[in-house]
Amino acid sequence: ITLLNFPSLILILDNPDGLKKNTILDQIEEANEEDHVDKKVKNIFEADIELTKSDRAGVDTKNQNSKDNADVDVDSVLTKRKAISSRRHLWVTKEVPLELAVSAKDGYNNIRAALGEIQSKSCIRFRMRDKDDDNWIRFVNKSGCFSPVGRQYASPGAQELSIGIGCNHKGIIMHELLHALGFWHEQSRSDRDDFLEVLWENIQKGQEHNFNRYKPKDMDFNGGSYDFSSIMHYGNYAFSKNKRPTMLSVKDPTLQFGQIAKLSPTDVIQLNNVYDCKCE
Repeated sequence: ITLLNFPSLILILDNPDGLKKNTILDQIEEANEEDHVDKKVKNIFEADIELTKSDRAGVDTKNQNSKDNADVDVDSVLTKRKAISSRRHLWVTKEVPLELAVSAKDGYNNIRAALGEIQSKSCIRFRMRDKDDDNWIRFVNKSGCFSPVGRQYASPGAQELSIGIGCNHKGIIMHELLHALGFWHEQSRSDRDDFLEVLWENIQKGQEHNFNRYKPKDMDFNGGSYDFSSIMHYGNYAFSKNKRPTMLSVKDPTLQFGQIAKLSPTDVIQLNNVYDCKCE
């Protein structure tokens, strides 16, 4: 595939006194609202992660609903930074086979742009799948935006990355591709409370589990400190029940985050470290 790296967009907060609800994750949350999503699409976690059976064994989907009991013990499934720690879930050859379902053809240009940005900043290479591939990503147009995390080596064949109604945006597609490459959400990091205040009283009832922390045995940062500008970070209003923020920066409560529509510098460092890229 010949991929082009199209210009990216960073949405900048003009008025720091008025936090906005228009982030990548806000768009995903809206696209994945229960009224819109086909009931056949199950096991969606943290708004857009399709959990496999093995994933469900490694994460806790119980609603913890407070800072003190939001820790989740995970046995070597996540790292402190946010990337999956089992190398079996990585695309170990650094080549990722792809397939574009007919239903997703309208997203072709944005898919190309998202793939192009990732290729331009890492050693990951995307190509069309062939008959000898055991695993590949299939872009589909189903209800909502979602992807499993990492290569689904235990289930040979296609793993679906959905760009349904409301999901056909370069930033959203890159976010889902980072999931498929092995990345979880930034605000789930075990050290997040040093940087982030979760306002539990503003979270929709039954959605508290989306703000759980993880306590992995492997505490490797993989080259990245906490990153509010990560494309994998929720916005300030994620899962809000009352139009009030559910998350604020500890140091700067006026900080708008989750706005970025391209890979942050720390995202790039993390991606290259996880995949052992030797970039100049």
